[in-house]
This record gives sequence, structure tokens and C-alpha cells, in this order.
Amino acid sequence: MEPVKILIADNQYLTRKGIIDFFANFTIENIFFEVSNKEDLFDVLSKERPRLLLIDYDSFDLNAIDDLSVVKTNSPDTTIIIVSNNTEPQNIEKILELGINNYVLKTAEHDEFESAIHAALNNKKYFSEEVLNVLILKKNKNKIFQPPSSHITHAETEIIRLIAQGLTTKEIAAKKFLSFHTIITHRKNIFKKLGINNTSELVSFAFKSGIVDATEYYI
Repeated sequence: MEPVKILIADNQYLTRKGIIDFFANFTIENIFFEVSNKEDLFDVLSKERPRLLLIDYDSFDLNAIDDLSVVKTNSPDTTIIIVSNNTEPQNIEKILELGINNYVLKTAEHDEFESAIHAALNNKKYFSEEVLNVLILKKNKNKIFQPPSSHITHAETEIIRLIAQGLTTKEIAAKKFLSFHTIITHRKNIFKKLGINNTSELVSFAFKSGIVDATEYYI
């Protein structure tokens, strides 16, 4: 098995070294890259294509959260783990709208951080409890569902919800007792009606329109 490439992006030397030391307990073989600025970040991403990126966007020299979108576009196979103490609801929502599904606080204990890493390596979602609490509070303040669009059917709305929850086309077909090709057709129709081009845009639409409940999407 090839070593797992891990990129740590943080402007604090001790934080970067602490994360590297943490991985000493893992049985997998790792190759680490450290960066402390945006230029080096994009350079390593393009050359090394790491499996994991652990980044504190709040202390890094990113151009707000928008640069994270560029990271995802330039290195789509890299799983991003946000490691930050920023729990501002607007920031968390923007990050999750980008399709980043791993957010752990720097105050996390060993077991929690380990769970976050294992989740990321297995393509699962992980959010610190404090982050989930922020999302649940936000959800409780806005419980009224508004239909997304009159030309989106009920069946299409259900498929949008399942896509946003992370289900594959095959899994959706099995859950809805429909053929794989039927779901593909629904996806194409949804994308055409909404004028979108990819799943990330669809997830963002589902979030903003209220199709997806905060707790069912983020957990």
C-alpha cells in the first residue's frame, strides 16, 4: 500500500508539528507536507495531490473562504479537514456549502481528533459537537420550509435531498426502488431546470432553499 500523503496548512509551527506527532499512533504509513502560506499551499496541492489536507482557514492567509473553493476545484481528490476554532455560523455554512464535510475544533481531545481522521480517510463526514450545535441552533431559528421552485417536482425534490445527503446514484436507485438509468435521467433534468453544472452547486441549492434539514445534511 502506498503511503498516505498528508498536507498540513497552518501558520503556526507548533500546530503543524503537533498534528504530525499525532499521526505517530496510526498504523498507516504517511508522507507529510507542511505549508504556512497560500503560495506554498497551491504549489504542493498541484505537485503532490495529497490524500488529506488539514487546514485552519481562519489563521491561514486565504482570501476568506472563497479560496477553499479553488482548493477543491484544483485538487478534487483531496479530502479537506477544517481544523479551526472558528464557530461563526455564517462561516460554517459557507464551508459546508462547498462540500467540505469534515470540521473539527483545535480544542478537540485525542479521541475526537482520531475519529475525525478515520472518518476522512473512509470518505465519511465528521463534525465536532460544537459545530453541530451551531447548525442545530441555526436550523431551529428557520424551521419553515419554502418550496424551492414550482417547476421542481416532488420526486425531484426527494432525489435532491438524497444527493445532498451524500448518497450515490446507485444507492438512490436502491432506496427509491428505481432503475439506475431513471435516477440518471432525474439528475440530468434537475441540473437542466436549475441551470447548474455539478453536485456541489446542487448541494448549495438544497441548503439555501431549505430542501435539506441542517441536522440530516451535516451529521
